[in-house]
Amino acid sequence: MIGPNNLGSFPCEVPGFLYDPLFLEVIIMKQKAASQERINEKEAKLIKLLRTIRSGEVRIVVQDGLPIRVEELHRSIELEK
Repeated sequence: MIGPNNLGSFPCEVPGFLYDPLFLEVIIMKQKAASQERINEKEAKLIKLLRTIRSGEVRIVVQDGLPIRVEELHRSIELEK
């Protein structure tokens, strides 16, 4: 159980529901979901680049969950039928 003993002393009285592990888990999940919804600068550049490619294949190199490099592997041009 989380409480003042293992989190340090609180300057004021803290409501009991803040010690509830389920309540804390919900707060953590909401924070993670909110941070995952944001697109950072590298992801935005990747999306912009992918939209400019008419056809072909790319290899996306990812490090620490972020795209760091895009390599164009093969370019193909489809002929009209």
